[in-house]
Amino acid sequence: PRGVHDRRGEDQLLLMNIGEIYDAAAAAGMTVTMIAGNARVEVDWRAPDESLYDGMALGRAYEATWPADRLTLSVGDDVIVRGETYTVRDVRLVGDGSECRSLLTRTS
Repeated sequence: PRGVHDRRGEDQLLLMNIGEIYDAAAAAGMTVTMIAGNARVEVDWRAPDESLYDGMALGRAYEATWPADRLTLSVGDDVIVRGETYTVRDVRLVGDGSECRSLLTRTS
């Protein structure tokens, strides 16, 4: 892949840590804070019937995605998002393993 050009005109591959991408998204107001015990992590949040892909599809489950090195969850754990409590019903690594995705059930 072509990257950023340096002063000599040579291509330099621009690599970003997934955590840096989430940090930038949080700074832009594009994430939601999820609380699990004493841990707080910024997540990509999806809710049922949320419009996805510019209205091309609707989400059907509560789902959170975050950098894997920032939080470890297990099935049955409770988390809080936007003041509501959810129970983790599935959690897995996605992509190259740098992100976690959980499916959640609203319990409050």
